[in-house]
Amino acid sequence: MQKMVLKNKVIDKEQAPAWDDVGGLFEAKRKLREIIDNSVKYSFLFKDNPKMLNSGILLYGPPGCGKTFLASAMAKDFKIISVKGPELLDKYIGSSEARVRELFEKAELNKPCVLFFDEFDALVPKRGSGATGVTDRIVNQFLCYLDGVEDTRTNIIMAASSRPDMIDKALLRPGRIDKSILCDYPNFEERLETLELYTKKLRADVVVEEDDLDLSVFAKLTEHYSYADLKGLVCNSQLKAIDRCIEQARNPEESKDAATESAQKNDDEEGIINTNNINEDKVYFKQEDILAAFEEMGSKAKKNTKEHVPFTPDDVKRQKQILM
Repeated sequence: MQKMVLKNKVIDKEQAPAWDDVGGLFEAKRKLREIIDNSVKYSFLFKDNPKMLNSGILLYGPPGCGKTFLASAMAKDFKIISVKGPELLDKYIGSSEARVRELFEKAELNKPCVLFFDEFDALVPKRGSGATGVTDRIVNQFLCYLDGVEDTRTNIIMAASSRPDMIDKALLRPGRIDKSILCDYPNFEERLETLELYTKKLRADVVVEEDDLDLSVFAKLTEHYSYADLKGLVCNSQLKAIDRCIEQARNPEESKDAATESAQKNDDEEGIINTNNINEDKVYFKQEDILAAFEEMGSKAKKNTKEHVPFTPDDVKRQKQILM
C-alpha cells in the first residue's frame, strides 16, 4: 500500500490577512478577538483550569460567509495548522486514522498553536452514519484528543462547517468544541463595509470615481448576498470597467489625425487592439460597471441563497438551539 502524504499547511503570519482586511462579520470578529485576548492577555486567570480557555471553537454558517478567511486572520496572533477535513479521508483501512494521529503529532511539535479543520462535518459526521466505520473511529480519536492529557491543553481546536447539524454531538459538548460562532449573511452595514473594502483593493491602475459611485445603493440591493457573492460582484465590476476601456481603445476619439485613424481601422479589421490607445490611468470604475455586473449575477445570487441548506432564518435559530 502506497503511503499517503498528509497535505496541510502552516499559515504564515506575514501572509495572513489582518483583522481590518476582514470586512463585516462584526459579531463573529468580536467574539473571536475576545477568545484571543483571553488566551494571550489574560491566560493567567485560567491557570487553574486551562482547558476552559483552550476548548474548541466552531465557526458555522452558510457557504461563502467568511469562516475560513476569518480563521486565517488568527495567524496574526497564533501559529495555525490548517487542513481540509476531506483530505484526511482515505480509501485504505487505517490510513485515515493514521493521518489524524499524524496531524495531532504535528500540532504537539508546534504548540502552542491552533489546529484548524475546514469542512469539519465531512470528517466527523454522526457516528453510525457511515458504511465503513472510518469516520466513527476518527470521531473517537478526536474525543480522546479533546479529553486528553496535560500536554494537549496548549493547543486550540478550531473548525468550520456549513452543516453543524451533521457533526457528531459528542464533539460539541462543554469542554470540547463548545464555543460556537455564527458567520451569517451580512447585514446592510456589513455589506457596505465589505463593498468599500473590496473596491479599495482593486488593481492599482483601476481608479474608483467616488463621486459617481454610491455603494450604499448596492448594499441595499444585495440583501441575502454572501461575502463571496459581494467579492464576485466587485471583481466582475472591475472586468466590466476594463472591457469598457478596451472598447474605447477600439473606438478612439474622432479628433485623431488621419494616419492614426487609418492604423486603427486596419487593426480593427484584423481584430487587433492597439494598446497604445489604452491609458492605464484612465481605467475608471464607475457606477455603470457595478450595475452591469449586478444585473448579470443578481438573480443567480438570490437563487443560490434559497438553496443554501439549512440556513433559512428559522433554521439559524434551530441551529443555535442545537449548539447551546
